[in-house]
Parts: sequence; structure tokens; C-alpha cells
Amino acid sequence: MEDTVTLFVQQSRQLLADLATQSRPSDNKGAAQHQFIADFTRMIEDFLDSLRAQGIAVGAQLTVQLLECCAQMACLANSLGAQWQDHEEMSHVEALQRRLGRFIEAPAAQGQRA
Repeated sequence: MEDTVTLFVQQSRQLLADLATQSRPSDNKGAAQHQFIADFTRMIEDFLDSLRAQGIAVGAQLTVQLLECCAQMACLANSLGAQWQDHEEMSHVEALQRRLGRFIEAPAAQGQRA
């Protein structure tokens, strides 16, 4: 499972590097897209920090969620400058955030660690 987390981090860094090379947004909608992606990326980073700090084991279900986060980040990066469905993207990201939060909350409540 360590390989999966490593892959997630590598892909996340690559996506961030790709975003950094794209042109700056020229309108409010573009700026909102960039901010949304930055907020999503910070949320994932905070989640991974919590996993490490709490020593939570990365099992199959968590791996699926992390891979879904990678796919969502790729989707967000690819949508820059294109028609963007604010509500659809926000709803999907919020659902991911809730599911990830359960992985942090459950072990803390049950005293489970890796």
C-alpha cells in the first residue's frame, strides 16, 4: 500500500507542476477554477499528513479513495480554461472529502492504528 501512496504523491506533484506551467487565469471564472484546485490539493495534502501523523493503515478502501482523488485532480487540471461545471465539480469534491474524513475519524474513535 505504501507504493499506492507514493504513486498518489508523485502524480499529485506532476499535476501541480502542470498547473504551474499553464497561463494565469484572465477572468474571475478562471481564478475561481485555480482557487478550487488549490483548495482541493491542500485538502488532500492535509489528509495525507493526518494519515502519517495518526499512523493509519492504508487498506484497499482507502487506496480506492486516494486513486479517485488522483482522477479528480487530473479532471480538474484538464478542465482549466474549458467549460467548468462548478456545482458538479464541487459536489464531487465535497463527497470525496466526506469519505476521506471517515478514514481519519473512524480509527481515532476506535483507537485503530497501523
